[in-house]
Amino acid sequence: MKRRMKSLSVFDDKPEVDMTPMLDVVFIMLIFFIVAASFSTEKTIAINQPPKAPEEAIQEQKSNLLIHIDSTNHIKIDNRSIDARAVRAMVAQHLAANPDSQIIVRAHEMAATKSYIVIADQVRQVTQGRLMLTTYSN
Repeated sequence: MKRRMKSLSVFDDKPEVDMTPMLDVVFIMLIFFIVAASFSTEKTIAINQPPKAPEEAIQEQKSNLLIHIDSTNHIKIDNRSIDARAVRAMVAQHLAANPDSQIIVRAHEMAATKSYIVIADQVRQVTQGRLMLTTYSN
């Protein structure tokens, strides 16, 4: 009888969940996400930006063509507003008169990258790489 009473007392304990396997799984998942996050890369466009040039230095070089993009993405050439589609014609016209000049795109820091890319594509079709980007802020 004593033996039977002992065996019943073992089953009277409350069941417990062993947390060790769950903690192992959590740590393995944590390591996985840390490693996976280090492999994610962002797709960017590499632009070699020259240092910020003061406006006076840009204005001194009269033979260069200055294309200005303001913070609202409006494009100006020689203080005249111009459509992005007309940039190519203006650059070609300028290079016909000044074949050794460079094209300088002066973009505001808050201007959209898309505006610069549209202008850069049109300028590269005419100049084969004589393009310089400067930025400014107010």
